[in-house]
Amino acid sequence: MPVQRFTYLDKKDMHTLLNSIAHKLTLSKKRAKQLLDKRVVFVNKRRVWIASYQLNKGDVIEVITEETKLPDLYSGDTGTRFQKDSILFKDDHYLIVSKPPNILTNGHESLEANLKTRFHNNHIQAVHRLDRDTSGAVIFAMNTDAFERMKTLFKKNVSKSFTELLYGAVLADKHLHRYSHTGTKGRNPCEAFKKR
Repeated sequence: MPVQRFTYLDKKDMHTLLNSIAHKLTLSKKRAKQLLDKRVVFVNKRRVWIASYQLNKGDVIEVITEETKLPDLYSGDTGTRFQKDSILFKDDHYLIVSKPPNILTNGHESLEANLKTRFHNNHIQAVHRLDRDTSGAVIFAMNTDAFERMKTLFKKNVSKSFTELLYGAVLADKHLHRYSHTGTKGRNPCEAFKKR
């Protein structure tokens, strides 16, 4: 499960845990209270569920979330699965975003569509893609010139690599082949894994 982590910086109007969570995760107070009621909020590594809990400067708040949703700027409804702290870098030309799993990089109801809405910029375009199930950093161009420059760079100088993390035992070969991917050099990473 994803964990949202932030440090309380002593803002006068956000001194309660409820207000701080709602503000930092861009949630309604009702949704923030639901997280507290689920007991998925920790302050300095201790579980806290009291909405009026008083925060001190430097407190580290952690919230275990299934998917934190940002509001859709135009309709007021909740948008796609895109977290506030997902923006890794932004300037006038490029935007680098940490893409969560289970969302398309581009297309209808995608991360790209969400960014276009969020930044009021219909020129935002993904320079490369990650599969729906894959999480990782994605580069978006903020304009057509930036897209063309990065596209040229990708064709000449960029190679992709993927790392899979497994937890627990893999019981049968069928699990390895389900997620197999043949790289550009024709080597199947699952074959290397089976030989160990």
